[in-house]
Amino acid sequence: LTSNDGPGETILIATNPPTPYQSMNFGRQVPAPTLRITEGDTVHFTFANQGQMPHSIDFHAAQTAWSKNYQEVAPGGTVSFDWKASYPGVFMYHCGAAPVLMHMADGMYGAVIVDPKGGRPAAREYVLVQSEFYGSGGQYAKMLTDPPDFVVFNGQALRYKTTPLVAKAGELVRIFIVNAGPNSTSAFHVIGALFSHYESDGYPPNAMGMHQTIDIPPGSGALVELTFAEPGTYPFATHKFADATKGATGLFKVS
Repeated sequence: LTSNDGPGETILIATNPPTPYQSMNFGRQVPAPTLRITEGDTVHFTFANQGQMPHSIDFHAAQTAWSKNYQEVAPGGTVSFDWKASYPGVFMYHCGAAPVLMHMADGMYGAVIVDPKGGRPAAREYVLVQSEFYGSGGQYAKMLTDPPDFVVFNGQALRYKTTPLVAKAGELVRIFIVNAGPNSTSAFHVIGALFSHYESDGYPPNAMGMHQTIDIPPGSGALVELTFAEPGTYPFATHKFADATKGATGLFKVS
């Protein structure tokens, strides 16, 4: 994995109107690449800092000493270590360099999905990472004191209103959700549908039945499953509507 920052790392966090944002990122994308592995796997990890300031890594799915493997890496430096995926679930990873708030709010986060041994039932699957953007990037004081200007799924406001997620009536749909924050809780909800299955942190022993809305605190994840009863258009959003109106809204188009 590479880290990047600087003038060349501008992303669009909204398209109407076009809204540029000065990002820090992993792999030159926001959110960062999703890592998908299986319970019991060993991850051989190498991190290369290609940016202009120190960065680091923090895998919520790993159990390893912060003082050993999560320290800041200077520009041009690398670090390598192994970690084992001991628990199935839906996890976040992010930069932990100081100030952590700014590195995360500027885009340095992604999802790790650890599938249980034996897998899960077949389903149409999606990964959604909710996050916030403040100003035009790098505005630490604003991140500390002001509400976000945009709250988004997968890096861009209203991304899935213009390009809806697709599904078929009657099929099982599975959504892996990570709330990267860094400050706001997600209250994920699909209008016109109910979650038939919910796992806090995506951990199978946490499985629960019907839910209408699920709370996901910053830095956490969840898994939900649902089946759309009939064809049509189904909005999804955070039910914190101040955040939904800032871009955390999308659509399912069900045939």
